[in-house]
Amino acid sequence: MGNKRQVETPTRNKPDHVQNSENLTGAEQGSRRAFWVILVLVGLAFSASTYLGWAAWKGGGIAGCGPDSPCDQVLSSRWAYLGPLPVSWGAVLVDALWMLGLLKLTSGSQSLVSRKLVLACATLVSLSALWFIGLQVIVIKAICPYCMSAHVFGLTASVLTFGKLFRIVPRPMILVGSCLLLAAGLGVAQVYVPHTSQHASVVPQLAQPPATPSVERVLSLYNGAFKLKPSELPMMGATNAKYLIVSLFDYSCHHCRQMHGFLKQQLTNYAGQFGVINLPMPLDGACNWIVKQTPKAHVNSCSYAQIGLAVFLAAPHQSHEFDEWLWTGENPPPIDQVRRRASELLGAERLQRTLTNEWIKLRIQEDISLYASNYAKVRKGQMPQLIIGDLVSVGVINQQSAFDEMITQQWGITNRLTQVRSP
Repeated sequence: MGNKRQVETPTRNKPDHVQNSENLTGAEQGSRRAFWVILVLVGLAFSASTYLGWAAWKGGGIAGCGPDSPCDQVLSSRWAYLGPLPVSWGAVLVDALWMLGLLKLTSGSQSLVSRKLVLACATLVSLSALWFIGLQVIVIKAICPYCMSAHVFGLTASVLTFGKLFRIVPRPMILVGSCLLLAAGLGVAQVYVPHTSQHASVVPQLAQPPATPSVERVLSLYNGAFKLKPSELPMMGATNAKYLIVSLFDYSCHHCRQMHGFLKQQLTNYAGQFGVINLPMPLDGACNWIVKQTPKAHVNSCSYAQIGLAVFLAAPHQSHEFDEWLWTGENPPPIDQVRRRASELLGAERLQRTLTNEWIKLRIQEDISLYASNYAKVRKGQMPQLIIGDLVSVGVINQQSAFDEMITQQWGITNRLTQVRSP
């Protein structure tokens, strides 16, 4: 009677992560520590994906990612999107659900559902991380630090989740198999639902009709801020075509090299219906005030542009042949080889004299200013860029139908090659 009955508060219904440390075994304490490490890692992955998703929605640049930098190459590639949607939006959703499941585990409510949610998210994130890391390293051959950080954080959190939190899970293979199918579906969807270039109607312009003996043709952009005379600029196609496309490019930009081949094909498809004004916009801080740190691939971009314009200025009848040679291949020829080729065409002394012409410097600076004006309107800096009517298209166009739609929308003209092939 004199002994007081001791009452123990049951702990078996509390999850391991919220039991007092003195009641935990060594293995349980390790599991608890792993839980908080996982939560922090998922939070970091969530933060990186949220920043990328916010930038994609806002349309602004990413800190430290200049035009056509490795980061920009990844974020402007088709693999950064699922159709029109940035993949970072999906990562934000999955990471948020993952953190919710982890926090639910600490509350002790819906323990089984929460464990299944955490396992499903960890499986999805690990498979997706392996997919996107492989794309960056093998396919794109460029690394986005923000993307890679999110993938590494997520992959590490997944490994800890599998090894520390889920040593025993009810029927895990059903969940894992389902997530494997979802991840495989993401890869298939990215392959067969490619992302097209983004564009916006923002360029107030006025184009005079094709030149007459008494009137020189001028293409006026941004209400007269930029006035382009086709007769004084490098062009592809007919200079007297009714419609004109403006192409901003860099010889060392791999997407620009793809676009050049695409535009050549369009001049055949739309035979005689439009011409293309070619404006070099070097992604090289040596002459471009926008580029704060020149990516390795663009170290000689200013020189490529200057030599290309010098050949046009000194020998316009030979410019097209030189330009096509410069565009041949996946990468431009070494700069020394380009100088030798230009010297063979013009003579070394004439080339050097032409390179000092003030027009070349002013032309490049105006092209950079046009790029800056496009960025101020579109809030996207990917290269190449096309101005079609009052439409700015940023990034490479990889679908004929997308180009046809823009041309029809702006000018009402049609792809003649498609018409010929139609039954």
